Amino acid sequence: MRKKLELEKMVKFPYFIQHAYFNRHDDLWFFSDIEGPDKAFEVNLEDFSYKPFHENLSLGYLNPFLWLEKNKKLLINRDNEGNEQFNIHLYDFEKNKEIKLTDTPNNKGLLADISPDNKYILIRSNRNKTDNLFKLNIETKELTQLTFHDSPSLGGVWTSQNIIYYSAIATENRRNIDIWMVHSDGSNNKQLLHLSNDSLDYIYGKSKDGELLLICTNARGADQTLIYNTKTNQLSWFGGDQLQERGMQISKDKSKLLVIRDEAVRSYPVIYNIETKEEFIPKIPGVIRRAQFAGKDRYLFYSRSDPQIPNVLALYDLTKNVEIPIVIPDSEYVKEDFYEPEFIHYTTFDNRKIGAVVYKPDIERGKKYPALVLAPGGPGGRLQWDFYDFAQAAVNQGFVLISPHIRGSFGYGKEFRDLINFDIGGGDAKDYIYSKKYLESLEYVDMNRIGIFGGSYGGYMTYLQLTKYADAGWNAGAAYVGITSWKTMYDAGMPAYKNWIEGLFGTYEENKELWEDRSPLNFVEHIQAPILMIQAVNDPRCTIGESRQFRDKLIQLDKKEGVDFEYFEIGKEGHMTVGQEARLRTDKMILEFFMKYL
Repeated sequence: MRKKLELEKMVKFPYFIQHAYFNRHDDLWFFSDIEGPDKAFEVNLEDFSYKPFHENLSLGYLNPFLWLEKNKKLLINRDNEGNEQFNIHLYDFEKNKEIKLTDTPNNKGLLADISPDNKYILIRSNRNKTDNLFKLNIETKELTQLTFHDSPSLGGVWTSQNIIYYSAIATENRRNIDIWMVHSDGSNNKQLLHLSNDSLDYIYGKSKDGELLLICTNARGADQTLIYNTKTNQLSWFGGDQLQERGMQISKDKSKLLVIRDEAVRSYPVIYNIETKEEFIPKIPGVIRRAQFAGKDRYLFYSRSDPQIPNVLALYDLTKNVEIPIVIPDSEYVKEDFYEPEFIHYTTFDNRKIGAVVYKPDIERGKKYPALVLAPGGPGGRLQWDFYDFAQAAVNQGFVLISPHIRGSFGYGKEFRDLINFDIGGGDAKDYIYSKKYLESLEYVDMNRIGIFGGSYGGYMTYLQLTKYADAGWNAGAAYVGITSWKTMYDAGMPAYKNWIEGLFGTYEENKELWEDRSPLNFVEHIQAPILMIQAVNDPRCTIGESRQFRDKLIQLDKKEGVDFEYFEIGKEGHMTVGQEARLRTDKMILEFFMKYL
């Protein structure tokens, strides 16, 4: 007999974030909510214990940090209540004092790297309209712009040769990202690698000495990793045209490459021998989205979960081929209390096969159940075979839940992902409609009680389904920080998001009809089902205006709050739902809404 699965209890299962910057040292760091809203912790490799990083220093997973001087000075990104307008702070441990190095409340300054002599910080900032690279003199706070692209520059690594390598959008195709370089004095800024006219090529890291660059690309159709040798200019490709892999890290001795291999419902680490390209796959269960080498490359450090096992933080000893748990969830629940989903395929409108994760309750013969369609964030997001507390709680309350891997989803290659180009809110939206049709084909689903929900891009898709595609017959919908008009989002958005939108639709002047046709705000009069709207006030991506204008139009149409719609604004929060309290609040609001209306 399963126990009742309560969100209040499941939200206490910890989650863990290992940030990409952490691999600069053998010490292990992670963010978690195990002792309250996202704190940083350090792991002792002697006895595998962990403790809070620093009692008086507040750090969360939205605050990336870099050591300037080990155990003496720390560089930190901080924003204001989730608005993502990051400034750079320096914390001096000897003086127990934090100093603000930049102060630009309307612009961001993201940490990228530190110069070899520790005198400068490489940052990515949009203070001069679009994202470019700058170097900041730590002592004088003097800022020097190094790149001058009209479209965003992304990331950047500073090598011991005082050459900075980075990714940039610098062609007419807004969805083409190439590899560029610039000297640390701003000279010799030029394109280094152009792998394709239509590929996403990202600098993801470097070897410790800066000789090898780790690059992630989809130039050959699949997501692959390649290593570029800055001395010989040679490229080494890993994976193949049927694999989907994301580069994580080059080992300190430059002999191994760590990647994450993505499959439909699983992601897991793979280690390549850089010279022979022979691969080794550690026997680790569940889904692992990020990993890193640790302890002089002896260990892998990661968190994993599966639908019936909440997040586990662990090390994998590569010399002994055994896992060493660091943090295991403590709960009254056992594995058998949780539901195991299925992975199914259904045929969509153009005869493509779409994969989907399906959770269902313990079915009683002859009984009809309400159902929910989860639209993840993105575009590109997908539900995998990991632990999802909302799904477990909803299914325990008697809902069937499906989350399809619609066109545009990651993990299926470039061709499938690019199907949404210039068709956002078209074919992908119809894939969701056909997931509803699949639910209706199940004898135990009540076709008159089917809802859709999601956040960010999933919130957009919820708005769109209940308006433009209202004739699909949705019975309720819940949108969290969603998009209601591409034009108003563009006008209020940060430069990087403006470029992203134009990459999907073209410019407004060129494709005004498409922009407007795919904006839910233009179809509010078609809405028939009750809708829940939740919006964070400080969200810089899907801004507060997106939800307010949709609510105001509902009121103009004489829709009644509490009957036709429910609307909530959340102060002091941004796009990301951070911490147990915030996650519980949002999940409860959505589940209670569907309990009420379905």
